[in-house]
Amino acid sequence: MRPAISPDLRAALTAAAPARVTKKLDADPGVAESWHWSQDGPVWTVDTGAQKVRLDGETLDGDGQVSCDCLLSPRCLHLLAVVAALPETGAAAVPEAAEEEPPPAPVTLSAKQREAADLAWSAGAALLAEGASRAGTPARDALRHAAESARRAKLPALSAIATRVLSGLSGLASDEPSFRLPQFTEDLWSLLAISGRLRGEPTEADLGIARRDYGDASTGRLSGLFAERVVTASGYAGVVTYVADAEGLTWTVADVRPGDASRVDDAYRRSEWGPPPRDLCRLEVFATGLTMSADGRLGQGGKTFLARVGHQGWPDALWAVPFEKQLDRALAAVSGPEDERRAGDDLLFVAAELGGLTPGALTVHIGETPVSVIAATDAQPVTGNLRRLSLHSGRTARMILRVHPRLPRTAFALAVGDCPELGLPEAWHGHANLTLDELPGPTGSALGHLATDVPDPLEPVARTRRRAVLSGRAGVRGAVLDGVRAGLRRHRMPAAAAMLGRLAEEAGATVLRATGESVPAPPDALAEAWVACGVYETAARRALLRHLWTV
Repeated sequence: MRPAISPDLRAALTAAAPARVTKKLDADPGVAESWHWSQDGPVWTVDTGAQKVRLDGETLDGDGQVSCDCLLSPRCLHLLAVVAALPETGAAAVPEAAEEEPPPAPVTLSAKQREAADLAWSAGAALLAEGASRAGTPARDALRHAAESARRAKLPALSAIATRVLSGLSGLASDEPSFRLPQFTEDLWSLLAISGRLRGEPTEADLGIARRDYGDASTGRLSGLFAERVVTASGYAGVVTYVADAEGLTWTVADVRPGDASRVDDAYRRSEWGPPPRDLCRLEVFATGLTMSADGRLGQGGKTFLARVGHQGWPDALWAVPFEKQLDRALAAVSGPEDERRAGDDLLFVAAELGGLTPGALTVHIGETPVSVIAATDAQPVTGNLRRLSLHSGRTARMILRVHPRLPRTAFALAVGDCPELGLPEAWHGHANLTLDELPGPTGSALGHLATDVPDPLEPVARTRRRAVLSGRAGVRGAVLDGVRAGLRRHRMPAAAAMLGRLAEEAGATVLRATGESVPAPPDALAEAWVACGVYETAARRALLRHLWTV
């Protein structure tokens, strides 16, 4: 029987390999099976015909146990292909047939829950048909009734999204500066999508949970990762600290309250119930009595206690996860609703080679992939820190980044560390929070401005969805969309053109009353067609962004 390899070692070897090597392996994942395998005691030799791979031991858990006699080892195709052909330690306990998780089981709703789902669907569909710009008191009353009915029926996700749509509609009516049509469009889409699933065969995920309700207290070790500056347009400011548990899950500890940017510094340096964020993000602590929420927030329980264990550095396991796997997880997170995102799902933990500045960004290389690292805002110190990092071009550092939801090969700067050449203060214990700490050294060249006006082939679909929200049926009837659909077909997007064709057809649908009068059809089919356009755009945008990250 061939030796077994630990998942951590396999992940580390895969992560270290250049993209061109992993692509070759992806093209022929079973190539090692055609090579000659031989055993001499605990040592296995795999003869590729030109090179030889050596495996030392029945269980492989250290990089010194695997080697190849070619010059590129351990970043070569020979070693990576052999490693891919080995069973993982502990894999025998997993049945071969269990290749993927079964689909979630449907749940049965109560009569009150069915009624609440129907009310939410009707309110959302009627609003879409009328158009938000013309909606008045009846539309707001219907949404208010739907939100309250969902709350009483214990459907927290439905209640929350109905409340957000109501708030957005009120903001539009009163010309509030904070109103954003794209966000309102996504909120209305979520309302119709969730209520539609609840009216069909819902799962537990569709019922929703009070995501920020804190559950049972937790005990265990937590490793600090980084702290992030938060200043919102709605008047909140503070610091969010990210930590990781022993299982590699990320959690957040937030101190964000009403205020402006001036309270960030105080929140970073002080804490009411434990080490301040400036220290917690660099500590390993043993925690007791912390409460946990489903979206990854940690809170203070009645008997919360944090004992400092020491400064252990960043946990290697987060950086051992292959970049491609991290990217899939992060892109899936940012393509969905923000309030359904678990803490840390949008993060990348990477070893990056620092490069120079391009307009608005610091270029780094993750393997062979160039990535533009940008600042979420123009505020200091993050913009100055990117300029300082550019002076260390060619050096390798560990970084924590947040993937950009729209721009390919673009991520927000959060933390940097494990790079002695940066000359970080000893008190920082090897890493810096790029939105809060000022790196030592001169700032280098000006950062400039990032070009964000990149072509978006899905913009016609997004624009049509927004037009439907504002103008209702009239905004998307047949002839209105003829030019848009023709453009999509010219750009070889027939599925998108067909989606908008169905939307236009349902917008113009009529029925005859007994009196012979022709009136608009009930809004249900229009709502279904509009929701389908949103499903298409979300899936297509995710696939396009993933493709553009790797081409």
